[in-house]
Parts: sequence; structure tokens; C-alpha cells
Amino acid sequence: VGDGFDSFIHLVDLAGGRLPLAWREPLVVRLLPSVDRVEQSHREAAVQGWVAGQGFPAPIILEVLAPDELFGLPAQVMERAPGTTMLGALSAKPWRALALLRQLAALQLSLHGLPLDGWPSSADPQQLVDQRLGLSRRAAESLGDADLVAAVERATELSDVATAGPVVVCHGDFHPLNVMVDGAAASVVDWTDA
Repeated sequence: VGDGFDSFIHLVDLAGGRLPLAWREPLVVRLLPSVDRVEQSHREAAVQGWVAGQGFPAPIILEVLAPDELFGLPAQVMERAPGTTMLGALSAKPWRALALLRQLAALQLSLHGLPLDGWPSSADPQQLVDQRLGLSRRAAESLGDADLVAAVERATELSDVATAGPVVVCHGDFHPLNVMVDGAAASVVDWTDA
């Protein structure tokens, strides 16, 4: 289906009596862009499996393949979320905008309401803020843009406020391109930044 912003996405249908039942359903094979992303692929699989196990709508990653197993890149084989992206649904039927926005907000509230027991990541909130600001800091330094430098400094000053609230599950890249919709059903994909 083309490239994601950071990966190569393939829709796959497999057949055969010896395949496990889950592998006979429509699948997605997501190839990550470099061989050094194996750990990320496993972490994302754990996160997606955890949120799905909590009853949150996310496709389960069935297998993480090492670079030497498929096309020289790390790959995830996962359930295919039915439908189209929420942005695609909005573009096709703009009069559904309010209903889609409500659906998006309900998903976000549901995600933030999940209990944290068993969460597969142990990152410190301040460490996450620093990680998120890292790309902006590097861009500000390399571009020498005074406004960007000032914005990054202001964001850094707000990091105490950002980490003072209760800890919740955060997708990290939650927008209509990462939500698949099929009528009233929805599924959230791309858990790389969770």
C-alpha cells in the first residue's frame, strides 16, 4: 500500500491448512527502514499487544522478524485493521467530520483511562519529554533558527508541568492517519512512540 512516514507497509493474504488461524486472516507486513530498529519493533509489539489485551482497539502483532528473516529489514506481521484511515473517511464523507472527531476523542479518553498495571515500558516521564524534544533541539541547533531555539527552550521550561500530572498511556502520534475506521468500529495503529 506504499510507504508509511517511517516504514514500508504491505497488505498480505496467506492461505494454507497448516497456517495458524490468525495467519489466515488479512495481515499487514510492516518493514522498518533500517536494520538497527529490531529492538523498537519488539517494544512496539509488546505495547500493541498490551493495549489490545486491555480491550483497547489495536491490531495484535503476530510476529517480529529479524532482518535476516525477511528482506534484510526488521518486520512486523500483524492483524489488518479493517477499513480506511480516519483521514480517508473524512475526505470521502466530510459531513461526518463531527462524528469522526467524537470517535477520535473517545478513543483518546479510553486510552488515557487504561490501568497501568503491566505496562511493558519503564521510561521515566522526564526522560520521555527529553526524548521527544531531542529532534527539535537538534533541528534548532543545526538550523540556527532563533525562533525555533526559543520555542524549544520554552517547551523545555514547561517539562515540569508536563510531567506533574498523573501518568497515563499515551500513543505519542495520535492523529487521523493512525486510526483505521470501518463504520462505527475503529482501530489505532503505529505504536512506535507510545
